[in-house]
Amino acid sequence: PRPLVYAALLRTKDEAVDAIKDLIAQVRYEHGAFPCELVWRIHSDLGSEFVNMKMKEWCRERCLFRTTTAGYDPNGNASAENAVATLKNEAKYLLSGCRIPSRWWGMAVLAAAHTCRAEAGLVDYAKAPFGTRVMVVVDLILIPILILILQV
Repeated sequence: PRPLVYAALLRTKDEAVDAIKDLIAQVRYEHGAFPCELVWRIHSDLGSEFVNMKMKEWCRERCLFRTTTAGYDPNGNASAENAVATLKNEAKYLLSGCRIPSRWWGMAVLAAAHTCRAEAGLVDYAKAPFGTRVMVVVDLILIPILILILQV
């Protein structure tokens, strides 16, 4: 069975704590009907984006136990490394299968994570598969009105 994987795109490592908060909220939303699958621990490597006061205080406020690997030891976090490998392989498959350039790597990773959760029955499959070509029709009369609203 494939792992249940959640992913977030970050511009910088400073956004990691906020992304973790969003992911935990998403996990609680999707697993709300399964009280036996309550998140009670966050395990990470020793990266400064995970081991800091902001993260420590947030975990303490929510009664989340924090654990870390010894550092620079991929074997100490094997399940996470396997999940990352799953996401990478699925993202490569999505990009190459759709002939999409690698600049869409982040979106492919998000789509791969969503597919893993859809296969487990937690969420619905995407309405349109990743890489589907679509045409967007924009009503040109509305564009100047939207610009005026945004400038106010």
